[in-house]
Order: sequence, then structure tokens, then C-alpha cells
Amino acid sequence: MPRRLAVVTGASSGIGLALARLLLREGWDVVAAGRDAARLTAGRPVACDLSRPEGVARLTSAIADQPVSLLVNNAGFGVHGRFARTDAAEELALVSLQLSAALALSKAVLPGMLARREGTILNVGSVYAFSPVPEQAVYGACKAFLLSWTQALDAELSGTGARALAFCPGIVRTEFRARAGLSDKGALKGMSAEQAAEAAWRQVRAGTGVVVPGRGNKAFALAARLAGGRGAAKFVGAVNRWRGLKSVA
Repeated sequence: MPRRLAVVTGASSGIGLALARLLLREGWDVVAAGRDAARLTAGRPVACDLSRPEGVARLTSAIADQPVSLLVNNAGFGVHGRFARTDAAEELALVSLQLSAALALSKAVLPGMLARREGTILNVGSVYAFSPVPEQAVYGACKAFLLSWTQALDAELSGTGARALAFCPGIVRTEFRARAGLSDKGALKGMSAEQAAEAAWRQVRAGTGVVVPGRGNKAFALAARLAGGRGAAKFVGAVNRWRGLKSVA
């Protein structure tokens, strides 16, 4: 019997790499996508920059006509700083990677999932999906978009055998923070990439629509929702200051 096929973006490090390794251990065939070919060590590598249309086209071409049972839209990066001062090209690349690529790849695999009446799209979001995030305004907005779109898509897929799920972790110990130009005094350590991958895998197996792993993250998301709007933005800003978060860019 052929192994089920998963496509994992952002698979060169962090949650993507940990999840690709986990899926391989579970007996899946894995297409691992990322920009750095040398770091795509788990699965069948497809080197591509998904913030660019040609990168998305390269990956969709690589998986064309293949029975993808799991798509993990995980690739992403952050831009830290006041919006008036951040680089416009960086912010637009962030939107292209986190939103445009996720939409295009999902469009590419959904017809096959619907025809086979099976398949899952797992969108890796963040607890920041539940609140405005000062000094990471575009990043937080992208995560909010992903959450809303995922929930709407999952409702549309009801009864088809296909699912759309949102995984919304808090702090994860990966290279993400350094790449975003962030430092953290360590008030909160967060979970490891492997722990996050395990939580995401449990979500996929259970078919839970939205998962926020960890009690502290659940409390954060609830508090942000209750605060609402500008109040939520102030709350998140205060939490980040308590954590000692600052830009090192």
C-alpha cells in the first residue's frame, strides 16, 4: 500500500522540520519545501522561495497530480518594529509568504482532496491571531486572516471528507525570533519545536478545528479576546514588555 503524502512548507527548521521528521516516523511520504536546499534534510526536498510567485509555481508543479493527504502551510517569518518605520518590501514579502502562498497551495491540493473525499490542510497560525500586535502589526494581521479563513474554509468543507485546521501556538523555541530581529529575556521559555509538532499531529489525528496548545497560551488568547480591539493591543504590548521583548534590529 503506498504511503500517504504530506507537503510541509518551512521545513528547513523549527516546527516545519520537526513535523516533517515526525511524519516520516509515522510512515508518511513527505515533500519538504523551503528556501535553503542544504537544510531540507527530512523528506523529498523542494527548494523554493514561497514569498515569490515563481517559488509557489515550483512547488505546485512538483506536487501536481500527486495525492496530497496533508498540506501544512507553515512557512513564515516576522517583521518587528513600528509600521511607519519597517521596510515595505519586507512587509509585502511577509504577506505573500504567509497568505498568498497558503491560498495558492491550498487551491492546488483541494480538488484532489475533494475527489478522494479525504485530506487535511493545516495552517500554522499563532496566538497573535486573537489580537492586534503592536510592532508586529502585519504579522499579527496575517495570523488573524489565516484563522478566519481556515474556519470559514472548514465550514465550507463540511461533509466532503476534507478538513481545514488552524494550529495557533505561542512562543516556540526556534530560529524565528532571531530572524525577526527580536530578543527575549526569557520570562517565558515556550515549547520546543518538537513539542509543537506533536501537538499539531495530535490535532490532525483528532480533526480539531482550532488548537491553542498550552494553558498559558489559552489564557493569553482568551484575555486578548475579552479585552477586544485597542484594549487587546495594549494588553499584548504590556505582555511583551513584561517579557522583556525588544528589537535588536
